[in-house]
Amino acid sequence: MTRYLFILGRNPDLSMAEIYSYLEARKINFEVLGGENNILMVEAEIEAEKMINSLGGTIAIGRVLISGNKEKISEYINKNEIYTGEEIKFNYSFLELSDSGEGIKEAIKQKFRQEGLKANLRNPELTPEKLRNLVNYFIFEDNLGIIEQVYDTHEAEKRDMKKPVRRPELTISLRLAKILVNLSQTRENETLLDPFSGIGTILQEAVLQGINVIGMDKDRKACENAEKNLAWLEKNYKIKGKWEIINNDSKNIKIRQVDGVACEPDLGEILKKSPRRDEAYEMIKDFEKLMISVLENVKKYLKPRGKIAFTSPAIWAGGTRTRCNIGKILDRTGLKPAEIPETELPLKEERQGKIVSREIYVLEKG
Repeated sequence: MTRYLFILGRNPDLSMAEIYSYLEARKINFEVLGGENNILMVEAEIEAEKMINSLGGTIAIGRVLISGNKEKISEYINKNEIYTGEEIKFNYSFLELSDSGEGIKEAIKQKFRQEGLKANLRNPELTPEKLRNLVNYFIFEDNLGIIEQVYDTHEAEKRDMKKPVRRPELTISLRLAKILVNLSQTRENETLLDPFSGIGTILQEAVLQGINVIGMDKDRKACENAEKNLAWLEKNYKIKGKWEIINNDSKNIKIRQVDGVACEPDLGEILKKSPRRDEAYEMIKDFEKLMISVLENVKKYLKPRGKIAFTSPAIWAGGTRTRCNIGKILDRTGLKPAEIPETELPLKEERQGKIVSREIYVLEKG
């Protein structure tokens, strides 16, 4: 198997859980070889280009060229072609992701000189915008590799800005929408349900992966807007997934069987100041009541291997966060936490200064 290095986004724990879920859903054998901070290395056989466009929490994917001590790596550089581009003049970076890069950077410089390449070394930055403009080599522990795929944030943002209907304050990011889809472990040609679909952000990210979707919302206007967005997406992008929007209450609707569920429920009103503890408690109680009703209904239509990925509010009040009582939800619904390698639920998605943060749960049938 091949070694791959993932450069993770701003929430490494959430990004790793997404990667593990993606690989498990597709029955791709993998071994975690290590990592630190926002770096993860696994051994697997993957389609890197397809994977980078499906993941929400990964900045870039690199492939290891050679593993070994410094002498072995230097020998590999001297004997092998490490640049396969067509341009003689190019800019490159050397990402020293651990303290093992001494001497390797100079060996690469010497290699380019010997081959008559006008290669200019630039200071690396771990952002998609910077990485996309360079040929990027990396050294991590005893592994030398090259970044093969970088997430195109510009293209994703352009697509999001052009869709007919946007609700920036009430809609989750494309990043988190993708993550929830992958945590649900719904695969291509399978069916995903979003019981709180709103204007369809999660649905859009799923159909782009070739997943069929059912969106449901009791707000008629939201359903109309979701239909506009999905029709626009179907017209302007090559999507394989089929879609259906249902204007109804997900607490009692009947649907066909689905392979997974991903959703952002109503997290409560937008708060401009921190509420009192008792107010926060009442908000959380309302959320728990809603989720119990919806999940009791939804689980009837979930296939045995299906997962339910959803966000939950954590409200800053009285100097601490008031959180959902997941035990109560599990007891009432008969669901259980899904097992994700090296992951402890809930996965926290906190932003400093935010009154309401998200916590993410992944559940399955008990």
